[in-house]
Amino acid sequence: MLDALTIIQLRTFLWVAKLQSFRRTAIILKTTQPAISTRIAKMEKILGCPLFERSTSGIRITSHGEALIPVVENILQTTDSLRTIVDEKDIKRQTLHIGMSEFAASPLFDRLRARITSTFPDIELLITVESSDILKEDLLAGNLDLFFQGDVTRGPGLVCHQYKAFPLKWFAAPEVAERIKKGDTLPKISDINLLGPARSSASYQQILQYLTREGIGERSLSSCSLLNIRRRLCLEGRGIGLFPAGYVNDHTVKGSLVPLDLGWEPSPLIYTVTYMPERLNTTVADILRFLKDYPWQGNDFP
Repeated sequence: MLDALTIIQLRTFLWVAKLQSFRRTAIILKTTQPAISTRIAKMEKILGCPLFERSTSGIRITSHGEALIPVVENILQTTDSLRTIVDEKDIKRQTLHIGMSEFAASPLFDRLRARITSTFPDIELLITVESSDILKEDLLAGNLDLFFQGDVTRGPGLVCHQYKAFPLKWFAAPEVAERIKKGDTLPKISDINLLGPARSSASYQQILQYLTREGIGERSLSSCSLLNIRRRLCLEGRGIGLFPAGYVNDHTVKGSLVPLDLGWEPSPLIYTVTYMPERLNTTVADILRFLKDYPWQGNDFP
């Protein structure tokens, strides 16, 4: 298996199987329908089989899903029993539910996580990697304690702390870079596709505003929220990609990607953490103090 199933996914599966509805499950679990759909899709990918049949009239559990129900029920019963034992023995280990965007879940976080676990050995980190929109919904629904991403999050009841800046640069495969003359700017190469970030991101909006001011508009701009997919498209010569410079450092060293000076880039990505003060507990407060004192020097991207 590529990944491990999570308790949240298993509970979601049982509710969907019971209600035969993603929408009603989302209401019960206090999250969004896309979040439920994503959890089930990830389960299906991990297990390698469809659990539900989708149609315009609704969903229906498959034979694979039916067979899975008693297994999942047994796992969750065991999990609940373990929690009871833990409570009875008064074990003090705390669990911190952390959400990560794909950018935030980079090698940079591996180093940060190592420092957190060594500083707080009694805290267990449960990490969920999702899109920024779903992370925000899960935080509001109480499924996360906090989440990291490469953008500033705004909304009622949310606080976003900014920690580390990553300057953005344009890159292209050599065959694309050869089409660009020295001194060319974005308006002069509007026939080449720009591979930008998610439409909801501040970076995408800045690019769109710049292109609009230059009379180009959105016609040469594509949105690709996943960094690894954007990098692959760039390597295949599908266009000019926008990345934190260190993210593609291996490719620039090999010569498979070329950095471009096109006279303008959007503002740097900001490594941020978002939480809800009204649900601030001792564990989250300790982590926030740790992050404030963490050495965030430099603009490197390991």
